Amino acid sequence: MIQSSDMVCKCGCGEVIADERFLQMLNAAELIVYPRTFSIESGYRCAAHNAAVGGAKNSAHLRGEAADIKIVSDKDRYDFHSAFQSAGFTRFGFGGTFIHVDDSPQLNKHRMWVY
Repeated sequence: MIQSSDMVCKCGCGEVIADERFLQMLNAAELIVYPRTFSIESGYRCAAHNAAVGGAKNSAHLRGEAADIKIVSDKDRYDFHSAFQSAGFTRFGFGGTFIHVDDSPQLNKHRMWVY
């Protein structure tokens, strides 16, 4: 089960913001793929870390409303994406080793992109 502590900024600053609605959606998706679990590569990002990694200026990571989930196989990519959609997520970014997922109320819905 994903908790707010899993969303801590990876730069080492120790800051964390985790939107409760977002966490509930992540946990709903994780239950769908159980017994597999999600590994968060990037959750909340402080402003300095977001800038350092080239994140968007209005990134959902800055509000604790996004996560990059580690992918280890094509089956994970397919199954995790399906689970995220079933849980209600509408925004996806696909990288070689991760899926970005968010459903920020501040950003356009029904978007998909590749890194």
